[in-house]
Amino acid sequence: MKTTLFVMLPVVSHYNACFGLAATLREQGDRVVFTGTPDLRDHVECEDFGFVPMRYLEEYVIPNVRVALGLFLKSRVDNHFLPRRYQEFWSNVLAFRQLHQAVAPDTVYLDQHLNHYYFLLEPEDRNVVLLNTKLPTRRVEGIPPLTCAIPFR
Repeated sequence: MKTTLFVMLPVVSHYNACFGLAATLREQGDRVVFTGTPDLRDHVECEDFGFVPMRYLEEYVIPNVRVALGLFLKSRVDNHFLPRRYQEFWSNVLAFRQLHQAVAPDTVYLDQHLNHYYFLLEPEDRNVVLLNTKLPTRRVEGIPPLTCAIPFR
């Protein structure tokens, strides 16, 4: 039996967009496992898919020069700031690799919003398919915001 792992952005609408594909893979005999934050377990298990909790990499959003300058100054004043951030980053990388090794998927479906996880896999484990689960919800000229929370079949 093949195992398929879905690594999704932990937002309900991203999971809903994949449930149809996941159901098709399950009907073909695959074992389907989703990753996510613990609060999404019930949502995934209601659809009868496997679930494995995942620690996501921290994202530091720097929206403006003030925030960038603040982080720079903090890294200069606090000698423990950068080593702590690096340790946090590396522990999350190792946690993802251990999760991948424990599930041992034949194929990984990776949410396009998390495409940087591709580089966290070992080269021999990179049987990865990028999924564009949905367009951005931010206003972009010519593209309406997508707020649909209905599972696609």
